[in-house]
Amino acid sequence: MSIERLLKPRTIAVFGGTQAQEVISQSDRMGYKGQIWPVHPKKTEILGRKVYRSVGDLPGSPDAAYVGVNRHITIDIVRDLAADGAGGAICYATGFTEVGAEGSELEKQLLEASGDMPLIGPNCYGLLNYIDGAMLWPDQQGGRRADEGVVIITMSSNVGFSLTMQRRGLPIAYLLSLGNKLKFDLHDAILAFARQDRVTALGLYMETMPDPQAFQEAVNVARELGKPIVAIKTGRSEVGQKMVVSHTASLAGSDALVNALFERLGVARVDSLEALVEALKVLHVLGPLNGGRIGGMSTSGGDLTLLADAMGPELTMPPLSEAVAQRLRATVHERVVPANPFDYQMFGWDDEDHMAEKFSAFLSENFDVSLCLLDYPREDCCDQSSWGGAERGFVRAVRQTGTKGAVMATFTDTMTESVAVVFWSSF
Repeated sequence: MSIERLLKPRTIAVFGGTQAQEVISQSDRMGYKGQIWPVHPKKTEILGRKVYRSVGDLPGSPDAAYVGVNRHITIDIVRDLAADGAGGAICYATGFTEVGAEGSELEKQLLEASGDMPLIGPNCYGLLNYIDGAMLWPDQQGGRRADEGVVIITMSSNVGFSLTMQRRGLPIAYLLSLGNKLKFDLHDAILAFARQDRVTALGLYMETMPDPQAFQEAVNVARELGKPIVAIKTGRSEVGQKMVVSHTASLAGSDALVNALFERLGVARVDSLEALVEALKVLHVLGPLNGGRIGGMSTSGGDLTLLADAMGPELTMPPLSEAVAQRLRATVHERVVPANPFDYQMFGWDDEDHMAEKFSAFLSENFDVSLCLLDYPREDCCDQSSWGGAERGFVRAVRQTGTKGAVMATFTDTMTESVAVVFWSSF
């Protein structure tokens, strides 16, 4: 069951009222160039487009269909779409397995109605395609178009909504809400997106582990394709596990077993949406690291202390070799100590050539990644212009040495989205 037509639609049919109209509005806002065919039993025009009465009235078989109607009508529309050879459908409606026996029976009918046609949901917001601007999504979203980027796969539509609002400069290629996973489960999504050339890394928000064996096989394929994965898995607490059961009608699973599986497969586990976004930024720009040898640089010993204390047991900041220490000593002020971590202070701060020279000397140690801590002042009431020397000097040094480097801030408020975009597009 291929979902390629659904992922990259040239034609979209939308069914329903408010939710369907939002799909059109958001796709227009994002510059979608394909055709959108609204379907409604009473309206004649929606957002400047001719409205069709049914699947049979459409001018062709749609690549993607957004079905934003109640659960009973959803089943009928899906049946007609499948018979028409549509590329796939996203089912927004709730009231299926998550509400009990009656809903489970309706979900069986939906599965039968879909035949061989791909289907995402039900009980989900859907799919955001920032590569092509196809917003198969019934609500506002805060993303922007991207030539390439990460994919985020979530088991919560609202978490997905929130992640589109990130202001950290993370380029998102696709975001998918899985819903009830009737025909398209987590492992299916990992396989589908890992095979997309313009996807750089995968982020997962997981409430359950539906099929550990299938998950393992999908992750192995992603790793072979060079697509690293970072995940949040909820349900660690007793209350959290009860919420998962209530939200998804399935069990959260043993947290210890999840940890063991992630560790064996090389899936990085994080505990917050902020950490998920930041990890994906690093993976988007740098890809997987070869090891945990870290080089740290800052104008402040306080910053470097925070960095050292935050590093996990698998990360180290090894001392500089004597050759690199000598080379670095020749580039710095006499009061600056050549070491790792490297407190280079403010000497030559706004001199790009000087900063590039000493950064290059430090990076010649060939760490697995070198971190440069830069905390920017507020854009609305302060002047950031003097940060340019260090900023451009570090980018030059990374390019000249061919090493991996990342710019970090000590906390979120001192790294604005505009600055983050400059950096990920520079490396």
